[in-house]
Amino acid sequence: MSTIQQYFTGKTVLVTGATGFLGKALIEKMLRSLPGLGRLYLLIRPRERGTRTLPADQRFRSELLTSSSFDRLKR
Repeated sequence: MSTIQQYFTGKTVLVTGATGFLGKALIEKMLRSLPGLGRLYLLIRPRERGTRTLPADQRFRSELLTSSSFDRLKR
């Protein structure tokens, strides 16, 4: 076990910008490389486009769960 894995064992982490390019890459790497991670919280804001608002839970489903970034984990 590496020192990074030891450090994050049982820790709680908050990720902001989770639906962005770097956020997705960070989340995927943490889930894959840190099996002992305690909790991972994702801060996702609603997206407003004109008169339409896409709630945060729908953004989580549509932008994160369907992202090809997580294909390795899904396999």
